[in-house]
Amino acid sequence: MKKRFFWMVVVITLMIGASSFQALADKDKTDKDKSRATGYNNMIPYDGAFKADAIYNRPSPTVTARALTWQGSRGPTRLTQIRCITARKKIDNYGVWTGNLDRAGNCLDPGEPMQWTLGNYLNFLQSKPKTHK
Repeated sequence: MKKRFFWMVVVITLMIGASSFQALADKDKTDKDKSRATGYNNMIPYDGAFKADAIYNRPSPTVTARALTWQGSRGPTRLTQIRCITARKKIDNYGVWTGNLDRAGNCLDPGEPMQWTLGNYLNFLQSKPKTHK
């Protein structure tokens, strides 16, 4: 009986792990698709008012109306100071990441997430021609 229970636990754990891995892979694919749709290329330095290698943040648009204003980060001020690997990769590759970081750049629980970005991405957004439909 104990062996059967043990194997049931193993199978359930593997099933949960596989579905979580697939969800993460799907989210990463979505972020890549968004990046392609915007045309942002992290290898190109975009001219603009923002310091290209500085980190900026704002409250998530779903949390507050103040989310329209980007401000210099009080925590990590450069990409290399972000210790949270997921955040660093998303900001570097796609321009923006939504989540929480502590002042040392470590990942925190989601809570009320902030959006984090590089000045280069903000310069890119400002340089894009606006189209009216």
